Amino acid sequence: MEKGIRLTVLVMAYKRKDFIKEALMSILNQTIPRSEYEIICITGFKDEDLSSFMRQNNIIELFDDTTLGSRLVTGLNRSSGDIIVFMDDDDLFRNDKLEKVINAFDQTGCIYFHNNVQLIDRNSKNILESIEPYDKQIKNTMVWYPLRRFKNIVRHRGDFNMSSIAVLKTEICKYNDIFPDIDASPDSIIFFLLLQANKPFFFSTEKLTMYRIHDSETNMSKDREKAKEISLRYYNSRLTCYQGIADVKVKKLFLGYLLDSKFGAFIAGLKELKPTYREIFRLLYMGVTRPSAFYLRLSIATLIYGMFPEYVERIKYERTIKKYKGVK
Repeated sequence: MEKGIRLTVLVMAYKRKDFIKEALMSILNQTIPRSEYEIICITGFKDEDLSSFMRQNNIIELFDDTTLGSRLVTGLNRSSGDIIVFMDDDDLFRNDKLEKVINAFDQTGCIYFHNNVQLIDRNSKNILESIEPYDKQIKNTMVWYPLRRFKNIVRHRGDFNMSSIAVLKTEICKYNDIFPDIDASPDSIIFFLLLQANKPFFFSTEKLTMYRIHDSETNMSKDREKAKEISLRYYNSRLTCYQGIADVKVKKLFLGYLLDSKFGAFIAGLKELKPTYREIFRLLYMGVTRPSAFYLRLSIATLIYGMFPEYVERIKYERTIKKYKGVK
């Protein structure tokens, strides 16, 4: 890859305004020259103070209040960089993040980059305690060729968090026709779509992204109707991805993610998505052979749900709340 390549940082800011300026400042304060990268912020709201800040700092502002995937395509179509670096509006970048990204693509010829995260709270203070599932991270910096040691990669969340991911524009734009129907789970969906290229991925153990845990992350768990709506979005988005995957091996691997979202939506109250016994035992088999304790628990919970729905719903609700205990 040629030196002096430009990056595009795509910042997704749908409705939330609390952290966006701090996120943008972390992108502006990078170790590489500002001339080497552009920043595009896609918002789903109008705010003149924020717009003024972006104009002053040469940040491109785009408006799109439709689906998450549509906002992604809006940003991709406007971008001029060869490498697309993603950022959610509530996260932060370490000041050498973009330098590390360029070096990885330059030196390895990868099409996908992923780094580990440092958890922070609402006030941008480091969270030092171990919290599930964020305690599972890639253990060794490596160049990885799909689909080798696939179980190890997904077990350590190599497909997690948009703010940890950068990709080659030419590779991701192959799926611009799929993205408008995607409105959840973009990190995993991008990971699996790019697996089909069978080209190198790069995983860094450096904590180049600060991943923020805050109150709005728990809103879904406190509002059961909201939980139902989000569960359906996850299922529909993953179904769209599943239907769009052409590679048979990748499609088979993604099936676990699709069934996971279907079972979760069913337990959340979407009775029309009741899984068949074949699907239940298929996910159970995946849990045994991959192995995935989560798949095993979800399969068993789904089987029990028909007899004890209130018990399963309560356990699922309590586990979600427990995940955020002490870090709100």
